[in-house]
Amino acid sequence: MQKATCCSCAGISSIADSYKRTPVIFIGTLIEKHRIDTAAFYADMSCTFKVIKAYKGVTDSEVTLFTASQEASCGLPFDSLKTYLIYASVGYGKLLTRLCTRTADITNRATDIQFLERIITSSFKTYFLGHVTISNGDHNFLPVTQKKIHLYNLLSNYETMTDNSGYFEFANIPANSYRVDIEIPATHTIINSDYSILNFNPLEIDLTKDSIQAGDYGAIPDGEISGIVTDKFGKPVNGVPVGILQMDTLSQKVKRDFYIETFTSDSGKYKMTRRFPGSYFVGINLEKGPTSSYPYPLMYYSSTQTMSQAKFINMGVGEKVRGIDFRIDSILPTSKIFGYVKYSNGKCMQKGEVCVYSEKEAWNGKLRESVSVDSTGHFELSVIKNSKGWINVYTWGDNNSKSHSIGPQVPIYMYFAHDIDSVNLVVKLDP
Repeated sequence: MQKATCCSCAGISSIADSYKRTPVIFIGTLIEKHRIDTAAFYADMSCTFKVIKAYKGVTDSEVTLFTASQEASCGLPFDSLKTYLIYASVGYGKLLTRLCTRTADITNRATDIQFLERIITSSFKTYFLGHVTISNGDHNFLPVTQKKIHLYNLLSNYETMTDNSGYFEFANIPANSYRVDIEIPATHTIINSDYSILNFNPLEIDLTKDSIQAGDYGAIPDGEISGIVTDKFGKPVNGVPVGILQMDTLSQKVKRDFYIETFTSDSGKYKMTRRFPGSYFVGINLEKGPTSSYPYPLMYYSSTQTMSQAKFINMGVGEKVRGIDFRIDSILPTSKIFGYVKYSNGKCMQKGEVCVYSEKEAWNGKLRESVSVDSTGHFELSVIKNSKGWINVYTWGDNNSKSHSIGPQVPIYMYFAHDIDSVNLVVKLDP
């Protein structure tokens, strides 16, 4: 049976970052290719190239590498009539390349070749190379051109400029630790190459002798939403979940798959930074609603429990929106649910979990509360009084790291009434 997959690239690395991370780089023409049997679906096509120019990790006149036979599996459809710049890595003991690398027809890689030629012909042995891009919030990153890059420490100062493609280089720099200051707008902040770990400007690097260091940097809007949460007496409230929902500018509907949350500090303050421009709803307990861990009323800015009456915030590029404050007048009371989970043969379930969801089907609802049963099948958990929910039960196998759900077979709709303190629940399951 053929394996089905779909190619998905998080983004192609810059030339500098690809040079640093890729062990084999060369220009070549395809001599021969054929399908092979392999368990690795993305490497079932063997391709042999004649090497025209070696840049890194190549000593032979021919190189055999592997890619997927299908573009849907990130394979590259090599043509014998074209010449390619190949970036290849090692996996399964073989050279591999794929659609998500910088491998391409040389007619589309003129900038790469110019960069690589400069590296291999230079007499310098120590390099720091980089690429800088910028986004104004539309996830489209453009090169930062003709801007200063400052490399310095207590002993030395160096400066260069990005070129028209956003690249920069420092050659023959003494080995040492340096700070890197990148000239970007005050409305932006720097992120690193995988766009997940955020760094402050200036950055820090360790440059070793006879080495090539590469950095791929992006500048994103540094918008901010901040405020303070207090009680009815004006005292700060710690640990309150404050979140934001973003409006889609075209449909004017809330992006349900977008939710950012933070918690107030001891001083009751919260801050969400690095926000892109747009329209946002801000509030307390917006994702799950009130829970026993966070028994605060659902609240939108400013002081309403319904989105239709909420005031949304319009944020410009890098704008600091401060003073989005909330006051919590009361903490919601809770009730206890306790009981046993038993199989139909009367045996208690020893490994399992009892969960409260906002909807009957767990995959449609928000998980509000959960607790594991003890060795006798007993459980006890707290819920918000006057709330509604569905109780689902999950049982685990002998291996706790792998569980399976039988929750949808045992949906129990409950209204956690204000006038009772507890509910004794017995759930029977088929073993």
